[in-house]
Amino acid sequence: MITRFVEAGGVATRCLMAGRDDAPALLLLHGLSLTSEIWMHNIDELARDFRVVAVDLLGHGFTRPRDGKPAGFDAKVAHLKALCDALGMQRAAVSGSSYGGLIAANLFLRHPSLVGRLVINGSGSAFNDEQQLGAFMERIYANYRPTLAESTPQMWRERLQGTVLDAASVPCELLAVLPLCYAQPWAVRCWTRR
Repeated sequence: MITRFVEAGGVATRCLMAGRDDAPALLLLHGLSLTSEIWMHNIDELARDFRVVAVDLLGHGFTRPRDGKPAGFDAKVAHLKALCDALGMQRAAVSGSSYGGLIAANLFLRHPSLVGRLVINGSGSAFNDEQQLGAFMERIYANYRPTLAESTPQMWRERLQGTVLDAASVPCELLAVLPLCYAQPWAVRCWTRR
């Protein structure tokens, strides 16, 4: 597995990548407030059969949004399409976890010829109406806002333990990188405005 920044639609986009360039493409999308490290323990295994690209979504992790402005669904979907174009991926299986499932579903709906297979992992938000999605986002906002600017690995461990069956399955790499991501000058401001 390698880490690369790929220029996609004018944005330096951080990706974790593995597999042969001629293998079937697999795009992995993380959940809200997270990074591509959520897939760390899957990437090399999946790379046996796929060209794997786990991407930090626009405005997440180390993929800074354009002009420091928060990126909505349309911008994130357009950015993913630009990433696939930049990588020469004409068709891909797309797997999204949680909020990433919502983005993956929107990518399929807007670019059906790009998405050969769609896998949604634990994403009730992909099936919410606008009112339900708004309530979900308000809960997330209220829960995270007070601590993001001063996040620690322990804070993230406590938050993420409730999202998995086995707390030991939370990648230690994710716990190390999230405080670094939110220490970037643009990150908390962008997250709060989102």
